Amino acid sequence: MVLQIKRTSGLQAPIMLLSGHGVCRISCLCIVDSEIYRAYGSLLTVFFPQGDVFSCRFDPSGQHIASAGFDRQIRTFSKILTVIEYTAFSRSKIKNNMKILAAVVLWNTYGDCVNYGLIKGHTGSIMELNWSRDGSHIFTCSTDKTLGLWDVVTGQRVKKFKGHTSFVNSCSPARRGPEILVSGGDDGCIKLWDQREKNAVDTFQNRYQITAVCFSDAGDIVFAGGIDNEIKAWDLRKKDVVYSLKDHLDTISGIRLSPDGSLLLSDAMDNTLRIWDVKPFAPANRCMKVFEG
Repeated sequence: MVLQIKRTSGLQAPIMLLSGHGVCRISCLCIVDSEIYRAYGSLLTVFFPQGDVFSCRFDPSGQHIASAGFDRQIRTFSKILTVIEYTAFSRSKIKNNMKILAAVVLWNTYGDCVNYGLIKGHTGSIMELNWSRDGSHIFTCSTDKTLGLWDVVTGQRVKKFKGHTSFVNSCSPARRGPEILVSGGDDGCIKLWDQREKNAVDTFQNRYQITAVCFSDAGDIVFAGGIDNEIKAWDLRKKDVVYSLKDHLDTISGIRLSPDGSLLLSDAMDNTLRIWDVKPFAPANRCMKVFEG
């Protein structure tokens, strides 16, 4: 007897594959023997690995998913090559004809998980994205040293935030009050952005590169992790670090606040995830749980 367990998910299947980030390819006509196939050629298409996906988020309703990263695309070659020429087809030719397509891909969560939208505009890899509170816009940060605010319906960029001097690795909007955006990058800067202002409204300088940022629930503290293996809590009023979370042994790769704002989840390159107590009057040892593997 096979025990049937009723599924509680509305997904079409327990596991759904979202496939759509760019495939690289080169197409050319390859003549195998110039004497026999003088007038004939076969179409050869070489496929390269799909683009890297660096960030993926559900929208506030859970009905849609946005993903982004780095899609490598190569312009199509249209040339007849002999075997010798094809063998000599160098990597430099491929590299010189390569272009970056940094795009946010939009998907439906349910049904066939249809890819229904593509948002383009960054000229470097998109390192992180986040939805706005009402799901109408998406915030992005990129290795092109900028951040973007995008209209989900039109696919147009509403605002470009410029001020970082190196790669921007992370961004996150505030949960309450004005939808302020925080960002952190390889220049060691933590910047605060207001959609109504042209430039950053505040900047905090860290000694090392910043790889992950997020606001506290009240929006008065910014958590920032970096290559120094620490997560620092920056008080926006005092403009200084009020405490640090130091148990990770390698670079912090991501942080996320719990729905009630009392816990912080972090992951790092030491192959661990940690849960931290970030309530205002928590004990000195704020690390509550460690997941290894």
